[in-house]
Amino acid sequence: MIPEAPIPLIQTGTEATLKPLYKTFEDACEKNDPQIAIDLYHPQAVIVKKNEHALYKDAIAESYRTIWAKIGKHTFELSNQKYQGTDDYKITDFDFKLKEWDSNANILEGKMLHIWKREGDKWLIYHEQYEVSKYFKTQ
Repeated sequence: MIPEAPIPLIQTGTEATLKPLYKTFEDACEKNDPQIAIDLYHPQAVIVKKNEHALYKDAIAESYRTIWAKIGKHTFELSNQKYQGTDDYKITDFDFKLKEWDSNANILEGKMLHIWKREGDKWLIYHEQYEVSKYFKTQ
């Protein structure tokens, strides 16, 4: 009997396109540089916190700067990612956790959906919807 070899994971075109962008976002978290994250958003982007509020334009940048000043260096961990897309739009949804950089203590966790839009040769977040399922620290 021949032992079964593990089946290698094959990235879809959408996954291969988006993974480096999420790596850029993770690097921004670890550097505590919100501008890197802000630059990943489309000029007409909207962020929706499910059943609570929506942000757009300058409010997105302001929110990032305020939150990141409060939490400092942190990690952004993704799991259960699902990808789909077309030539001009890529969609992914996933579970996420924010953790403190130094202690690895949980800050919050939840679910997120991103719609990325192609703008020339760049991919930018056009729509973000998230919900927080658990806060580990007082917000």
